[in-house]
Amino acid sequence: MRRLLSSCPAEKTLKLLEGRWRIFILHHLFQGEARHAELRRAVQQSAGPVSQKMLTQELRALEVDGLLIRTVIPGKVPNVRYRLTSIGLQLRPILEAMVQWGYGYEINRTGNVIQPSCLLAEDLIYSHQQSW
Repeated sequence: MRRLLSSCPAEKTLKLLEGRWRIFILHHLFQGEARHAELRRAVQQSAGPVSQKMLTQELRALEVDGLLIRTVIPGKVPNVRYRLTSIGLQLRPILEAMVQWGYGYEINRTGNVIQPSCLLAEDLIYSHQQSW
């Protein structure tokens, strides 16, 4: 795990989630195991273009942080699969709470109902719209 400068648990959590692609990677891995190419397509659909290099860097960092497991299945063409660890899966309610809070914040701040710009938020927002 990378060295975190603070002993504050909230800051540690934010540090693990920082970066342009991590929440989208996690979101897609909440749905189950995925190959690199599947993750890249899913992340690009949710958040826009991501280079193979950047996605690989983020996946390696998430592995080092203990949030996902990388499995290589040997063969003529190696098959690499990624899945979340039990600790990684524990981030799901945290991300869901962040989406809910962000949506409610925007409604309270502007009075406008926003359209989600990512697949991460779509299902959650539409299922909770009545409560705001």
